[in-house]
Amino acid sequence: MSEPRPDDPRWFTPSVTRPQPVAIAEWLRRSLFVIPACGVLVGTLGAVAASRATWIDVGWVPTVGDTTVTDARTILGAIATGTITALSLVLTVSLVAVQLAAGQLSPRTVADYLGDRFQQITIAAVLGTAAYSLSALRTVGGGPGRDPGARELVVALGFLATIASLLLLVAAVDRTARRLNAGRLIDGIAAETCTLAHALYPRSGDEPTSPPDEVGHWTVRSVVAADRPGWIGHIDEEALCAAGLPEGSSLRVVRPVGTFVLG
Repeated sequence: MSEPRPDDPRWFTPSVTRPQPVAIAEWLRRSLFVIPACGVLVGTLGAVAASRATWIDVGWVPTVGDTTVTDARTILGAIATGTITALSLVLTVSLVAVQLAAGQLSPRTVADYLGDRFQQITIAAVLGTAAYSLSALRTVGGGPGRDPGARELVVALGFLATIASLLLLVAAVDRTARRLNAGRLIDGIAAETCTLAHALYPRSGDEPTSPPDEVGHWTVRSVVAADRPGWIGHIDEEALCAAGLPEGSSLRVVRPVGTFVLG
């Protein structure tokens, strides 16, 4: 009996695919489009709502002097241009750094960056501010029926949104720089691996919950472990010896100063 050929209906190539709900949830979690798109929508609707707030009292809105129509348009245009430029520069530098880290450390760096919720919220805030400013440009005119109080409110909200967006951008750059660390990356991969392993193979209850009492010729009573990855800069051996060790016990420094530990 001959084996089926590729053009034969009996030919079958097995494949493994994710369940559709799981694939959609994973795409939503690692997408840089969904949350930023919501930010653009919120910014646009916010500009329309603020421009139609005819009940606003001019004296209630915090301003520096009287904002004319020309001033409002100039400020909103500068906000839109500045936020878009800042976001473009930050995204370019961040993606280049992530790509370099992916080549030197692990390709999972890119997925970790895309799935970072803080990065997604930051991009949404900046894009929302830009969309707010662009939408408000056409609503701050001085035509009949335009309320000066609404114009003052639109400009004040633009100021607040711009300050918040810039602070989020700085925090996002700092967060990205700190996450591109070999120790943090390894810890993240280890945590995801352990979570998946525990989900697939639940504990039976008979596993040991404490370290062994003996390691080589040493009797282990207490271990001081690092709580985070980094370089050991100082070890106060005198303070460790004066911490009330039992009589006849020994203190062993496994990792000397200058060693990198994973935590």
